[in-house]
Amino acid sequence: QLSRLGERVEQRGADIDAALRAVSGVFAAAAAAAATIDALEDDVDAFKPVAADINVLSQQQQHMKEFTAEKSEPAQKEVERVAREARGLITSAAPGVSTHMLEAEMENLAAKWDALNAKVLERERRLDAALLQCGKFQDALQSQLKWLADMEKSVAELAPLSSDYKYLKSQMQEQKYMERMVHDHAGGMEAVTAIGRELLAQAAAPE
Repeated sequence: QLSRLGERVEQRGADIDAALRAVSGVFAAAAAAAATIDALEDDVDAFKPVAADINVLSQQQQHMKEFTAEKSEPAQKEVERVAREARGLITSAAPGVSTHMLEAEMENLAAKWDALNAKVLERERRLDAALLQCGKFQDALQSQLKWLADMEKSVAELAPLSSDYKYLKSQMQEQKYMERMVHDHAGGMEAVTAIGRELLAQAAAPE
């Protein structure tokens, strides 16, 4: 009996060590992701002002697309990966075990990502607006259509609503994030729509 008790104690110690390693790993990954976001925000701040020349504007938009594909999107995937791991730890925590610090860390990481994303979206919006003014309506339209397609794909890939309170809470945060994304893009969509209507009106007007 004493031997069995010793084994149980050892197993509990091993479980605690594994849990600590998992939590430490998530905190370390969150810190690394936060540092990456800070670096990307510095990159965005260092971008040259939006140009008025169509050729320079096209180069700036291409640079923005490369930045998004090569830096912003990989960072977003890493943030989502860390968030998934954190949700797993939070939802699997034993009753009575505080997950406040981990939840706070994830909220801080989400806030950092939202701040970066807002700057990226603002840059894209200003470039699109400038291209519209330079007669590049089609490029701006394709940009918005791509965003719509990407957002529809993200919505389609959402997990079904959970009956677990902790996981449902994380799903609510994900829902709020998507609502902010839609809200942030509303201005760009309205601008494209307005220019499209104006172009149609001009095309239909008698010479």
